[in-house]
Amino acid sequence: MSRNSLPAVEVWERKRVGVILRAIRDAKGLNIDVFANRLGRSRPFVANIEAGRKQLPPDLVPLAAEILGVDPIVFAKSGAMTEDAA
Repeated sequence: MSRNSLPAVEVWERKRVGVILRAIRDAKGLNIDVFANRLGRSRPFVANIEAGRKQLPPDLVPLAAEILGVDPIVFAKSGAMTEDAA
């Protein structure tokens, strides 16, 4: 595996979070530019997250959730709840 390649599960996880972020943002009728501004980041930054090219930084999860009016758990790593319960 090259230095720049990620395990498939990490790529899948970034894409999953990006799809969720965009779906919620669209459902709330929130323009990407407005969302990016409220997040304190650029439009390309948000677009890269929504496309799964970049990870939503953990320190931005609470603010992103607040802006979208959702619980931050929606951005939690897939399987995180079941791992804790085990």
